[in-house]
Amino acid sequence: MANKNIDAMIEELKQVFPDNWGKADKGLSLDIIDISLSWYEEAGFMEDCLFEINFEYKANKASVVITSEKELRFELTDGYINDFADIGKIVQIIGKHLKKIDLSVL
Repeated sequence: MANKNIDAMIEELKQVFPDNWGKADKGLSLDIIDISLSWYEEAGFMEDCLFEINFEYKANKASVVITSEKELRFELTDGYINDFADIGKIVQIIGKHLKKIDLSVL
């Protein structure tokens, strides 16, 4: 199954946050999971069954949880955030691409 919206989201995040990509302590790292607990890049992953996007940016942890077709929940899993403007930009990019996904399967 094609995951074109998640692919586009990752490409945009890589362009905006290229430094230390994939290294959570110094850059941006993502874990993307669907409702069957398949991870992005696994064969069974389906973006229209998206459950959660966990990200870590310069050791700041947060997640976007899809609770229903029309409801997303943003959670800061770290008590202290250093780079709030960048975290906001990451969430904005994630949201821009999530709104293109038909989550009615949920």
